[in-house]
Amino acid sequence: MSKKIGRRSSLSATAFAVALSVLVVPFATQAEAANGWSPELSNGSQVHTHRISQARDPNNNLVDVWLDGQGSINIAYNNRRAQTWTGAVSAVAPRVVYTDFGWRVFHTGTDGHIYYAGFQVNSDQTLTLGSWQQIPGNVTTSRAPAVTALHGSHGEEWMLAYRGNDARIYTQYHTRGSGQQGQGTFNTPLPIASATSDHGPDVALNPASNGISVIWTGSNNSPNVWESHQTYGSPSWSPARSVVTAPGPNISEPAIAFTVDTRIAEIVVGSFTNGDATYYGAPERLSSDGLIAAGGSHVVINEQFETNDPPVLSPQGNQIWGIGTDPNGNAFYKNFTHDSDEL
Repeated sequence: MSKKIGRRSSLSATAFAVALSVLVVPFATQAEAANGWSPELSNGSQVHTHRISQARDPNNNLVDVWLDGQGSINIAYNNRRAQTWTGAVSAVAPRVVYTDFGWRVFHTGTDGHIYYAGFQVNSDQTLTLGSWQQIPGNVTTSRAPAVTALHGSHGEEWMLAYRGNDARIYTQYHTRGSGQQGQGTFNTPLPIASATSDHGPDVALNPASNGISVIWTGSNNSPNVWESHQTYGSPSWSPARSVVTAPGPNISEPAIAFTVDTRIAEIVVGSFTNGDATYYGAPERLSSDGLIAAGGSHVVINEQFETNDPPVLSPQGNQIWGIGTDPNGNAFYKNFTHDSDEL
């Protein structure tokens, strides 16, 4: 029987969205499902790790990537038997994303460089794993990289966001045309003005507005969560703004996701004001259980997540999933879509 786990007032994980359904992260502190979280399986057994992420393609095929005890990257397709990706060792969570050219996996190597690789799905749903390629340029970090597929009209495109070794937040576009071979084109990494953090950022495409948002926590154990955005393809970012202040400094990497839905769940609705005049006038406020107490269409929800890494959010269409681990390294997932249906 699942145990009901209450929310905590000290916060360490952040989920952020704009005008979408979901995003609350109560989690099991025991090795069992609670509050809608279910064990994440591979070949019938629960995945055991402290570093995991997942993504889905438009047909809802699922890919999980995680680190084993030796720091090797394991990958499983549709919860089947995991395969180990040779030639890749990391100490931080790998990330997976589905692009217009197929699946891509990213990880930070032990040398601090960010690497990526693709894979092919065979007819028996085993995987043919590709070779790792280093992101060109001085793209180094000690944190997990964040990436979002852009699904543009010019071929394979993604955006990478990462914390540089100078603590600044950087972004980098990648483009490869439909007839282009090889790596494609990486633009010069672009820092977001005044954006520094103790932790890695997250990045997401808003398919409804064709905008991109990056979110990160402040430096020096700041309780503020910051956001900057741009229109897809813009050469610059908006000024960094604090979008939420958590009631405590113990927050780490935030998570961000968008759907094309506009329903909002798990929000204590406040008064709505003129967004052009007052949108950034004051940050949203969290209630004692980690929900927005005042604000407009931005939904920022924090919750204590007792693990070495915060949960990862993965959207597909009008649905968002979260995945993470408990303190014992047992992986759990949750589909948040039903939360909005209960409004």
